[in-house]
Amino acid sequence: MLKRINVPKKLVKKIKLKYNYLCGYCKSIKDEKMMPLQIHHINDNPSDNREDNLIPLCISCHRKTQVYKVEFRQFFILGTPIKELKTQIYKEKYCVGNYFLAQL
Repeated sequence: MLKRINVPKKLVKKIKLKYNYLCGYCKSIKDEKMMPLQIHHINDNPSDNREDNLIPLCISCHRKTQVYKVEFRQFFILGTPIKELKTQIYKEKYCVGNYFLAQL
């Protein structure tokens, strides 16, 4: 398990400012007092606090990164929307030509 290193407060503020205090995924505006943005490590390494590895996310989107780890990482790195990625992964897993494979 990787050791978590707290992101310095100054860097947290810089990241949030860079994204205009919007969630880096859904772009919604969050009230910093009621529901502050959380800082997500794109590569899932909690000790890698490089600026280009950090993105602010609302609580809802941050939770989703735990369920769709691969899809979110591809979104943050490649910019491919999650819905497209899930469809692509489904097709690669269950489709051969024009035939769907039954889930085992």
